[in-house]
Amino acid sequence: MDDAQEIARLQRAWMDAWLARDMSTCEALLAPEFRLRSVASDQIVDRDEWLAQAGSGRIAGTAFDYEEMLIEVVGDTAVTMSRTRQEATIAGNDWSATLHVTDVWVRRDGAWQVIARHGSPLVGRAGSQSAAPGAPTGVPGPPPE
Repeated sequence: MDDAQEIARLQRAWMDAWLARDMSTCEALLAPEFRLRSVASDQIVDRDEWLAQAGSGRIAGTAFDYEEMLIEVVGDTAVTMSRTRQEATIAGNDWSATLHVTDVWVRRDGAWQVIARHGSPLVGRAGSQSAAPGAPTGVPGPPPE
């Protein structure tokens, strides 16, 4: 298994552990300096807070899927850019969404850990800020058929 395949496996293992509330796996995968930019609160959430919220069920998921995942590995650093779909709640309120998610992983002593996650709602063509049909977007369209 190459590094990119390992990162893809770990991405899924992390979210599977979150869904199962397997905090020992989450603790092993999250680096001590882990930070997440919360889509829900627009706040920075550190490792201890994320683990507490996920472990208590305050933030709970019932389904998570990577619809797309691009992985770049450079030495002992990996960056993933993904489109995800989740079914989740925060404090019992629906927080199901399709998001763009970027994760940064580092390898230390042979083991990969995630140090940062940033999520954002879909914008542009796929999201709430899509351009009117035919409007210039600055983004190349699909290839001609």
